[in-house]
Amino acid sequence: MGTLLKVVGAIWALLGLGNLIGMPWAESSEGVLTFGLMFNMLLFVIPGLVVYGIGSGIKKRQVASEEAALEKKNDVQSELSIEERLSKLNDLKEKALIKETEYESQRAEILKKI
Repeated sequence: MGTLLKVVGAIWALLGLGNLIGMPWAESSEGVLTFGLMFNMLLFVIPGLVVYGIGSGIKKRQVASEEAALEKKNDVQSELSIEERLSKLNDLKEKALIKETEYESQRAEILKKI
């Protein structure tokens, strides 16, 4: 959703900027030109930038929540006692889900934290 809003906002703002560049050559009357430029800014450029900003905010919030979930998962794993972690590691080795070398390296890493 955040990426979509960023794309829509960018296109909207670029459309407005394109109109700003092209309008002076299309309009000859000074009053119409001034009003047209102001109208274009209010209709395209400013709302486009606002939508882009909202999309950026949503994207940042999604990334932050994903990082928080990952941290929480890591905290839960580290909350296990050393005995529980060693027993879980031993179970994995007995079920042949990890190799002996992986078992030894993980065991050494767990024991370092004592």
